Amino acid sequence: MVAEAWPTNVAGRAGWRGIWDDFRTALLDTPHEVTAPRRSIESAFGVLARILLTTALIIVAPTQALAASDVAARYAQTFRRVDRRCNDWQHCTDRDLPRMWRLAGEYLASQLTSRPDLAADDLVAAVKQLDAVLSGRERHAPAIDATATKLGNGDFVITLQYFETGTVLIVGSSRGGAAHIKWSIASVLRCWRASCGPYFAGIRILPSARNGDARFLVEAVHGGNGVTVSAQTSAWRWDGSEAHLLAIDQHFESLEDYRQTSINGDVVIVPTKELAHSFNSFGGTREPAGTWRLRLTANGAKNLGHQWVSRDLRWADDFFFALTKGRAVDRFATPIVARELLRHFDDFGGMVTECQGDGQTLRLVMAEGPSLTFTFDARREGLYAVTVRFDGR
Repeated sequence: MVAEAWPTNVAGRAGWRGIWDDFRTALLDTPHEVTAPRRSIESAFGVLARILLTTALIIVAPTQALAASDVAARYAQTFRRVDRRCNDWQHCTDRDLPRMWRLAGEYLASQLTSRPDLAADDLVAAVKQLDAVLSGRERHAPAIDATATKLGNGDFVITLQYFETGTVLIVGSSRGGAAHIKWSIASVLRCWRASCGPYFAGIRILPSARNGDARFLVEAVHGGNGVTVSAQTSAWRWDGSEAHLLAIDQHFESLEDYRQTSINGDVVIVPTKELAHSFNSFGGTREPAGTWRLRLTANGAKNLGHQWVSRDLRWADDFFFALTKGRAVDRFATPIVARELLRHFDDFGGMVTECQGDGQTLRLVMAEGPSLTFTFDARREGLYAVTVRFDGR
């Protein structure tokens, strides 16, 4: 098969014999003139250069093709082994997952080596084609999802995912020209090694560092059921060979919260679902909605912590918590408001399904029990309830 790739018309003759004849003629058959030695040496080196170049073209191209097909075959074997054992790709933690993801990355690297001009969409198409041939009636995994995001230095951040089991890689070329896997998130963060995963993620490009390094955000969600899910957001700086972790945060998100991560100047704002002290934070509601904020510095980032979106709802949570614990509540409301709340509620453990507050009034729709409307004392600097109204049950 390799012989078919050899040249059949190089330097005006047939194949390798033609190359050899040219080389021999240049060395031995040059007419004996005063300048002949110089011309013969230059001619000889020219032919030698052609031989070396042709040899490289002959050897490298088939080798790259064979390498890609070999990696694809090993990926197929590993995938089928994992898929037999892992019939629930929402929570797959199979021991061969790291090998499977590595082979997928190596396959993309082989594609990038053979075609350095590949765009992000080309890499996504390549990995989807790699997966498309792995069909079968007994297959458990859905079709693979993938993204490729090109960084400023030409490397690609790759996300791969079967349902809710995924990984993040960086693939790019080295100085020698060949592409390879340069980094994987599982090499740094323990929970991406399937011990407490799985996670799947999306990538958001951040403004570059002052030194020119690329920065990006990995927005990951933990596999699992329910509307409220565990999430992990991490910020990274990529220097071309190493990813430096700038900040990381574990939090909750609501799948019914359609806010998106935003960048306001040098501040990154990530939507979250916060944990309340007094009422249920889980289930089919976005409340209490919050944010995790990150300030980008020259070459790093500073964690600014969490905030609730609604200052009024945070007040209600602190008020309800103090009531249930028998603590002083005089800084939250009048004694009459406190007594009325305790008369209507045995506890405040239900969900808040709706929150409407403007600093003057606060209306809370509860999943269980009546809805509440507080009125605040406008003369006070902080929130202080002077009346409460109960609507329905």
